[in-house]
Amino acid sequence: MRDDIDPEVLIIGADAFNRYPAAERCEIMRWMLRRPTGPNGEHLADRLGQYCGFSAIGVSPGGRDPLAQLVEDILSNVTAFPFLHLSVHRIAFLRGLAFGIKERVSDAPGHALTAAADYGRWMLSIWQLLRSDGLLPKDTSAIVVFAISWIEQSDNSVAVDLKPWWKIVLPLLESIAACGGRSDCHAAFHHLGSARGVHGVSAVDLFHVITVWSQRIAMSVTSQGEDLAARDPGREEYYSWRECASRAAEIVRALHEVDAIKSAADLETAYQIVTSLAEPPFNSLKAVEVLRAIRDMN
Repeated sequence: MRDDIDPEVLIIGADAFNRYPAAERCEIMRWMLRRPTGPNGEHLADRLGQYCGFSAIGVSPGGRDPLAQLVEDILSNVTAFPFLHLSVHRIAFLRGLAFGIKERVSDAPGHALTAAADYGRWMLSIWQLLRSDGLLPKDTSAIVVFAISWIEQSDNSVAVDLKPWWKIVLPLLESIAACGGRSDCHAAFHHLGSARGVHGVSAVDLFHVITVWSQRIAMSVTSQGEDLAARDPGREEYYSWRECASRAAEIVRALHEVDAIKSAADLETAYQIVTSLAEPPFNSLKAVEVLRAIRDMN
């Protein structure tokens, strides 16, 4: 195959990608990604990422798609693929990859459980790769939304237990709490604070996520003088850490409202978490409100 083919021709060819047998699709994809970067490739990168993700997640009865190994190779050593050397191509491909993966499993979450381990590991790796590139917050928070919003928003009209999917994305949630930016944390807490979110993740796991996050931010205030009210619209950071604290408090309220806090020990942990968010350095008015609501309900 020639290396000087116009990207638009490749995009047209990519539209017919799924007509090929699985092994041939994998070879075609490898060839495309081995091509050197060139002009006008961002659209192609996004398209290739979507096709690769949609096919690789392997929800068919025939077993793991050959493209799954290609995804593993890309995520373990993205620099081995010349087409992804250019930052705009890499970003577009990884975002497309996450979107394609999400689209496939959200269509059939019960059937897709066979590929759930790949889903959780790949989403975490994509988020970490994009974060390491020092990108705008929208690029990493988009992965958070792709990874968890469909689980939280599912109407569950077909009787499918979504709790295993929440368990699968828990390592991503823990990583976001440990080192994610404001947009990442706000997106995660927003979806976790819904009724479906708190039904899917155990109170103990959610308490752990919130505690890891709050301790990190409190430490940054002490050591770096972090301004918890600050936003940075210039970098598309539209939420402050204090607003994240309010979202975290809402998670605890939602847990309490759906009776997910079962033991006296868990209730005490809930009080401690919300109290810490209501007091300095967070001073979250929402946390004060939640604390009162919990006391009134008990």
